[in-house]
Amino acid sequence: MNKKRIPKLLQIAQLGHTILRQKARTVKNIDDPSIQNLIDDLLVTVNDIDGMGLAAPQVYE
Repeated sequence: MNKKRIPKLLQIAQLGHTILRQKARTVKNIDDPSIQNLIDDLLVTVNDIDGMGLAAPQVYE
C-alpha cells in the first residue's frame, strides 16, 4: 500500500536571516522523492501566505 505524504508548511526566512546568505545545496538526483516532497511543501507554503512565488533557499526547517 502506497501512502501519500501530506505536505507541510515550511518556515520562510525573512530579510536579514543568515540562511539567506548561505549557498544552496546542489540537487544531485532530480528523481529523488525528497525533491518532489520539497516542491509539494513549497506549493503548500506559498499558497498559505497568498504568495506569488518562493525559492527553495528561502525556506528552512
